[in-house]
Amino acid sequence: MNRIIEIIYPIRIICWISILLLFTSCSKVYKFFIVNQTSAPLKIDVKLEKDRESSSIFFYPDTTRDVFSFYEMQSSKSVDFGTKTNCKVDTMNHFSHYRVTIPPNKAFQYGRLSNQRYERYDQEFINGQTFNLNQIHFSVGHPDIRPENFDHYITTNQSGILMVINN
Repeated sequence: MNRIIEIIYPIRIICWISILLLFTSCSKVYKFFIVNQTSAPLKIDVKLEKDRESSSIFFYPDTTRDVFSFYEMQSSKSVDFGTKTNCKVDTMNHFSHYRVTIPPNKAFQYGRLSNQRYERYDQEFINGQTFNLNQIHFSVGHPDIRPENFDHYITTNQSGILMVINN
């Protein structure tokens, strides 16, 4: 009897660990941020694809599922997730074009990718997710961001996918 228990116990442990790993691997979320590291407010103008998909990576302003947010920065590349404040954006037309002003030393969350690691803008995304960004225009001092140059301006770390704008 003791021999059976000795054999069954490790098998039960392995099964529970496998189940836990299965559930944790399915819930990874990568958040997209624009970080204002300048000493002045940063105005951005964002244009998204007009033909929206149900699982777009970048937030449309008229959905209740996606919430635009500001966060304090702990350091130049670390978002303080305990400081989240929701924000409203100025919608331009067709809810695929909006403007927002990012305060100094704040991160603006404008997108999310679920259950998949971000590699590049033209990768094949699972779950019907689409890279729906058309353009980000900055009021001063930074080139426009388009899908083909997006990956050049981002870094990925434990906070998410960051586009850091410096002085």
